[in-house]
Amino acid sequence: MRTRTTWLGLSVVALFLVLCGPGMVAQAAAATQISSCMMITEPGAYELVQNLQAWSGDCLVVQADFVTIDLKGFGIFGSGQYGTAVGGMGRGLVVRGGTIYSFFTAIRGGDSLVVEQMRVVNNAIGVDASTGGSASVKDSVFNDNTQWGVSVTNGVVANNSFNRNGTGVSAGQYGWYPGSGATITNNTFSQNQIGIATQGAASIRNNTLEGGYTALSIACPAHIVGNTVFRAPVPLTVQNNQVWDCTFEHNSIRQF
Repeated sequence: MRTRTTWLGLSVVALFLVLCGPGMVAQAAAATQISSCMMITEPGAYELVQNLQAWSGDCLVVQADFVTIDLKGFGIFGSGQYGTAVGGMGRGLVVRGGTIYSFFTAIRGGDSLVVEQMRVVNNAIGVDASTGGSASVKDSVFNDNTQWGVSVTNGVVANNSFNRNGTGVSAGQYGWYPGSGATITNNTFSQNQIGIATQGAASIRNNTLEGGYTALSIACPAHIVGNTVFRAPVPLTVQNNQVWDCTFEHNSIRQF
């Protein structure tokens, strides 16, 4: 009985290898290591092994679809708001896990851009995803970016912190790129000149906006639900005066 069971087990393993091939049991390929600014021309996973310094211009130029760059806790540092730290207009760029400091644009991406667990500080623009595709920006910190923390046309901006930016989140239609809708939810905003500015349809939910000048600058139609605004000289402006096309529910606006 034991012999028959042993042969049965070996037969199953052999059949699996024949049907699936050796690639199915091999480990996933290791990420390509990055130790200096470079051009990326192949899809796949990449990871930093040290801090990067761009003395002028761009740092990581992505010319492929479906590239994932994990900063592994390291930083990419510019030399005074010039160039782009990570930029590529292909589909499916993912940037995560580190700091970008002192570029003109920290991250620029095309359709299906994902930015997560990043610290983006002292740039002109934090994330530029305003070219018509969908983007996901989450679990990140945006501080002291002079124009925008995040600029998106469509997609989700969630669970981030925005402090002392020109505009925390700018969302909607820009130029030739129409926006079908952005969802901005569960973020905190403090001391931004404008907290959230939208053009076109947007869902703005459960955000906390404190101080600065204008908390919400909205173009209707939009859904504004469950937000808290306090200590903002201008809590709300409706850009096109069509306030009847907006939905307001369960928001709190207070001086203190």
